[in-house]
Amino acid sequence: MASIKINNLKLSTIIGTKETERKTPQKIRIDISFDYDSGRAEGSDNLKDAVNYQAISDDISRRVKTSKFFLLEKLADEVCSILMSDKRIKLASVTVTKFKALRNADSVSATVTRARKQPASLRNFKKAP
Repeated sequence: MASIKINNLKLSTIIGTKETERKTPQKIRIDISFDYDSGRAEGSDNLKDAVNYQAISDDISRRVKTSKFFLLEKLADEVCSILMSDKRIKLASVTVTKFKALRNADSVSATVTRARKQPASLRNFKKAP
């Protein structure tokens, strides 16, 4: 199992509920982490056996740049959906940070985490020693 992290992905998008926020894209930061079974990639050292984080970053960037969500939670959920569309990803967590959202704070962020459900037949499965 590998944990991959994409830190400080900086993008611009329309986000927020205020009229002024709906007119001009704002800078946001996205932090992503996901876990996947990396056994094949570790054995082959071949990108085709790995989750391609460049491709994921490109997909997320395209989606975020064209989105016009009101809530950080919705944007984080959308990014999580992109991650979880790859069936190899077992767990994903996305934090979206918006700057200057509050007068007396540097930023506000929302985190969404999703885990793929394990089939019932495997829940109580124990590996042999």
